[in-house]
Formats: sequence, C-alpha cells, structure tokens
Amino acid sequence: MRQNPPFNMDYITATFLLEKISNKTQIINDPFAVRNMPEKLYSINFLKLMPPTIFTRSVYEI
Repeated sequence: MRQNPPFNMDYITATFLLEKISNKTQIINDPFAVRNMPEKLYSINFLKLMPPTIFTRSVYEI
C-alpha cells in the first residue's frame, strides 16, 4: 500500500485496520512495522554499523 503523501492519518488508520485482520488475511508487510518503523529512521537500530550520522531538517546543522 503506497500513498501520496505516503504517511498521513488515512495511512495510519489503514495500518491499524490491516493489523486487526492480519490473522485472517495474508499480509506481506507487517502493518505494525510499516507504521512504527519508517524506512528513513530504521537505520538508527544499527548505530554500531553506521558512520557518524545526523538526522535533521536544518541545513545549518549539517
């Protein structure tokens, strides 16, 4: 399920609904993981494998 923008309240609601039916329906990507582990921030789970990194919206922090 891909939407533009990919993350809004409709998207979040859909992941909760998909999570409720996941025991009765084959769902490839776990709705909980899709909702709670955004791909751009998932890498922070592997800090020991990463070079020095900054997550920022500000060009001045770089």
